[in-house]
Amino acid sequence: MRSHRAARHRRPRRGERSPAHRPHPRRRGHLLPRRSPLLPLAVPLIARNEVLGALDLLRARNPLPFDNEDVILAGELAARAAVAIDNARWHQSIRNAAETLQRSLLPGRPPQLAGLDIASHYQPAQASAEVGGDWYDVIPLTDDKTALVVGDVMGNGIDAAATMGRLRTATCAFADLDLAPDEVLQHLDKITRGLEHYIATCIYAIYDPHRHQCRIANAGHLPPVLIRTGQPPELLDLPTGTPLGVGGFPFVGVHLNVPTHVRANAASS
Repeated sequence: MRSHRAARHRRPRRGERSPAHRPHPRRRGHLLPRRSPLLPLAVPLIARNEVLGALDLLRARNPLPFDNEDVILAGELAARAAVAIDNARWHQSIRNAAETLQRSLLPGRPPQLAGLDIASHYQPAQASAEVGGDWYDVIPLTDDKTALVVGDVMGNGIDAAATMGRLRTATCAFADLDLAPDEVLQHLDKITRGLEHYIATCIYAIYDPHRHQCRIANAGHLPPVLIRTGQPPELLDLPTGTPLGVGGFPFVGVHLNVPTHVRANAASS
């Protein structure tokens, strides 16, 4: 009697239900889903002989099994999805390579320059846009002068970024020769004409902090914006000039008096 009474009044262990809370076998049956004879349909995603994943299909309401027409339709959907996924991966890989190349060719943090506070930032206009040949440069010259350059190679991808690197290198070489801005653009125009299927826009300026003067020439680029204290921003009125690589047209240099505490912004799109 004691053993029977102990068994009746034994407290359940952790993770064990008491007999009073255990569902009746007949009641327990309706809690379990019925075993369905239907099997999922799995189709591999293959592109360029590489398995990217699988397309798994399972019917939730229709009790009929998949037939041959369903298999053919699933194979067509998987083939189209695989091509789309592979193209997206390929374009992203090309974009990453071009952006890495472009950033490696852009200048680092500019040094301390007389009469100038330099700030720069590179940001593609859209996340989905391909990286192109935009570049900028800050080149120290003799007598505390500084060359300021902003340019854009028309085109996208690795080729445009590589062409940008060639033009930036040439610009630095011509700047060391202490040439006037219009002469630098003339030499760059000749180099760009030797490149296949590429033209570029560029604006080249030389700032003299002792005279507070700026010599500037433009090759089809958006002119800088001048911001004076207490006045609205204004675009500099410069001769537009033709893009680099067109040839046959001279570039015109302009002298500007730049007072202190003035900010100039140049951009590339």
